[in-house]
Amino acid sequence: MAELSPPGQKIELRETGRDRYNRTVAEIFVAGQSVNLQMVQEGNAVVYLQYLNNCTSNKKQYLQAEEYAKIQQLGFWNQQNPVMPWNFRRGKRSNQPTYSPLAVNPSNLSKNYNCPDFTTQAEAQEIFNKYPNDPFDLDRDHDGIACENLP
Repeated sequence: MAELSPPGQKIELRETGRDRYNRTVAEIFVAGQSVNLQMVQEGNAVVYLQYLNNCTSNKKQYLQAEEYAKIQQLGFWNQQNPVMPWNFRRGKRSNQPTYSPLAVNPSNLSKNYNCPDFTTQAEAQEIFNKYPNDPFDLDRDHDGIACENLP
């Protein structure tokens, strides 16, 4: 990030929301170019889907940039089994994939699945449908659709 916004360079912050700690979530622009988008495309950052919906003008670009970085195995995506940052912070540092339908069974209901654990809404919906009492609280607005913010 320091290379993309050198000292003395004027930057523009476009606030897109607040996180759960009331910190500003923003896109950073230098000379009209999105630093966030470039970092994702280079594999130096990942898309946090929870905040992507507030980036309506370039949401699709973020997803395409991340897919490009994955395919090219750039930066973060160069790892054999990358652990998503939100999983790492929660202590899920194993080399296992973040989502596996086989890992969810009645004896494993103590596992606390959250929407960021899934890659797509369909994956989350599969778990939600398997456990209609929604033990993981994947359908927070109770409309029958789990993790609606996921692609």
